[in-house]
Parts: sequence; structure tokens; C-alpha cells
Amino acid sequence: MDRSWRALFSPGLVVVLALLTGPQSWAVDTSAGQKPVPATLLVRARAGAPQEHVKRLLASHGMHIKRQIPHIKVWEIEGDTRIYDTLSAKLCLDPDVLWVEPNGWVHISGVVPNDPFYQAQQGHLRLIGLPEAWVLTTGDTRLIAVIDTGVDLDHPDLVAKIWISADEISDNGVDDDGNGYVDDVRGWDFVNQDAVPQDGHSHGSHVAGIAAAHTDNGEGIAGVAWRASILPLKVLDNQGNGTFADVAEAVIYAADNGARILNLSLGGEEFSQTLEDAISYALSQGCLVVAAAGNSDTQPTPVEYPAALPGVLAVAATTDDNVPASFSNWGPEVDIAAPGVEILSANRSGSYYFSSGTSMSTAHTSGLAALIWSLQPTLTPDQVAYIITRTARDIHAPGWDQRTGWGRIDAWAAIVAALPYRTYVPTVMR
Repeated sequence: MDRSWRALFSPGLVVVLALLTGPQSWAVDTSAGQKPVPATLLVRARAGAPQEHVKRLLASHGMHIKRQIPHIKVWEIEGDTRIYDTLSAKLCLDPDVLWVEPNGWVHISGVVPNDPFYQAQQGHLRLIGLPEAWVLTTGDTRLIAVIDTGVDLDHPDLVAKIWISADEISDNGVDDDGNGYVDDVRGWDFVNQDAVPQDGHSHGSHVAGIAAAHTDNGEGIAGVAWRASILPLKVLDNQGNGTFADVAEAVIYAADNGARILNLSLGGEEFSQTLEDAISYALSQGCLVVAAAGNSDTQPTPVEYPAALPGVLAVAATTDDNVPASFSNWGPEVDIAAPGVEILSANRSGSYYFSSGTSMSTAHTSGLAALIWSLQPTLTPDQVAYIITRTARDIHAPGWDQRTGWGRIDAWAAIVAALPYRTYVPTVMR
């Protein structure tokens, strides 16, 4: 990202985040820029307080009783709860009112998908609070562009998630949608210049599975964003190598074909003006660009490009012990960290394998962005990034640091912070 956003936002971009300390946390109200409010309130009256007096008191503040809970003298009240802070203070001035509190939600402890590898092999998803987050959203069909080695188009955990162009007719040799790419029904292979972005390496399939595998389907693994769609864009060959030109063209293709989240689990040591211009174009089209900080056996090693470019959300890797991964590149460009060690996901032959790297961390972050946007589709990319970073769990040096940025992603905290206006959820302690 443009690192200036860490310290200062214009009023139109400010997102009021949940207060995640203490007994309660409030949801985000991005439309009004104010602290969100509960839908109803709970009022406890003094034992022996006349009900008619309490009713008159509430009516004088524009409130009325929705119901009374027997034996404990608590009323659920409705009205203009936007003035909750002022109202509760005024009500508590009356000697017949003991306390006022928001009427919060309770829910099951977490969603457990039926994918066979989830319980035994995907503990990192529980570590970042996804079971609790999935109670509130499993995402929508938002498009995640996986700009990588391609994707296994027939993988049982991916085949149902692949983007299909509604404006292109398959295998007719005609550029039906006029975008300059013939028969690009399921994305594009920029390496071989054809319409079959099939993975010949496995890296892209692995990344796609982490972000958005078909979940709760009794097959393989669980993905972060269950309902998100995958746009496969092949820019790396079967050895995992590619060029800035192919990556730049793929970034522009993704932005022009409806992807709001661009996952770039790749990098190079050299700056490229071409790539920066392509990223700038995608940002101008309302895209969130998420990229891997890079991996090296020798640390410290600078953050690679495109993660080091302005406007890109740069992701480092952490272990299941909540410490920075030893291989994870670091520097002033790092914004956030996510699990990246021994992650199980899809390969190119319909099966699964473990892999480590900031590539895996990037895919977790892209999936989380998709979940956030499913709740608040009008958020800007900067607002989504702000929620992700400001709800992160601080696991290294206090505050921002060069190893983990603002901390390790916390899906539960981020989703609570992104809940729509007038929703209240109690904090879950994990």
C-alpha cells in the first residue's frame, strides 16, 4: 500500500474499527463515519420500580418496550438507538434504572466444514479465527485473480470455482467480447498466448486453493473465501519463472475483467516501471493488489517487487507458533503477515501437497479481503486494507514492525469490524 495511509486518512476514507479490547466490540459504520449502534437495548429496572413510570421515561426519549424478560426486571427497548451513548447516560440518571446495555448476538462457536483435511491438516485456519468468521460470512462470488503458474482447471476442489466469461463463446476462434483475447472463457495463458491457463507447476493451484477452494463439499481442503470465484492468469512457466511484461499484462487483464482482488504470489528483486504502471492502472480501477514479500534463505532480504511498490498490500509469513517465518523477507514495505509454513492446498494433478512461503500468506490475505468485501461491497480497497491491518494480532515488536507489519491477520476480528451498520457482536475470546 501507499504507506502514508498508515498515519493519515482523508475524512472520506476513515473507517471506524471495532474496539477489540474489553468486554464488547462495535461493528463498522462506513456510511456515516460514526460508531455503530445496537438494533435494540436492554434496560434493567430497580426491583419494585413501577412499570408505568419506566414506560413514561422511555417514551420521553422516543423509546418503547418491545418485551419484558420475566423475573429479572429487564426490558428490551426499541427506538432511535443511534443516540445510544447519550440515551443510556440520561436513562441511568433515573433512580429506577440500574443499567442499560446493547442487545448483542450469540452464535455457535464456529463453523466446521466437512472437508476431510480441514480438522487434521488446516489448524492455521482456526489459528486466524476463520471458524468464527464463517458464522458471519463465507463470502460471495467476488473474483480473485490468481496471477501465477495457472490453475488446475479440473481439480475437484477448484473446478467449480473457475471464472467463466459470460461474453465469450468457447472454442469458436472469435474474440466475442472484443477484449483482444480469443476464446478466453476461463482466463488467459500469457506465457503461451492461449486461452488455457492450465497449471504446469502446482504453485498457482496451491495459491488458488488457499484463497478460495470449494469448501464444505466433502472434498479435500477448506478455502478462506468459500464462495469466491477464481480468475486463472498464467504468467509463470512450468519452472515457475516469468517476465515483468507478462505480469503487467495480466494485472491489466484482471482489472479490465472484473477482478477486484489481484493475488500476486510472486516477485523479483528488480524494480520495473512497466509493472508499477500496470499496478497503478489496477489501483485506479478499484482493485486491491496483494503481493508476497518474498522468500530467502539469507535474512534480512529486502521485500521483492511488486510487493515493494506503492499501493500494494505486502504480505510476510508467520508460523503456527505466531512468530515470523525465518525465510520471510522483510523491510519498511511490509504491511501484514499471515500463516505461510507447511500449508496444505491443491496441486496440478487433482491432489494436495504442503508448501511454505509468503505466497501462501498472500493467498490467505486475499481470501480474507474477499470475505470483508462480501459484507461491505461499497468499501474502497484502502478501507479493506485498513480493516485487515488494524484488526491484525500484534505478534512481534509492539505496533508496526518490519517483520510482520501490523501483525498477523485475524479473520474474526476483521469480519466483526466489517459487519454492516446496526449490527452488534460480542467479542469472542480465543
